[in-house]
Amino acid sequence: MKKLLYTIHKHQEGSILVYLMYILTVISLVTISMIQSYSTTMELSLMEVEQIKLESIQQIAYRSIIDDIDHFETPTQVEYHFPIGQAYIRMTPIDESSVRLLITAETDLAYQKLRIYTLPLPP
Repeated sequence: MKKLLYTIHKHQEGSILVYLMYILTVISLVTISMIQSYSTTMELSLMEVEQIKLESIQQIAYRSIIDDIDHFETPTQVEYHFPIGQAYIRMTPIDESSVRLLITAETDLAYQKLRIYTLPLPP
């Protein structure tokens, strides 16, 4: 029995391959997870930039319609084109003193955001 145990421990040249494969597997898993995390971060950053563009388009369109409200009859639809996207505004009267604005902002990458405002009409 002692001789059999001696031969098993004597031929251990291949045992380092198991540890090497384990380390390579761990390194590749860590690398793949870091690449996936970077990809997700880039996608989220793009979406945040598009969200900021949509907010900017809506604010610019709201300011533009306030400046030009005297020139329009209600109900009407107005379209504004800006360098970062477009805004579509639908005005519907609520009563004699206020109007509802439905502002749809759209970026070049086809992201859209809709917001409803109630605007008092000038006397």
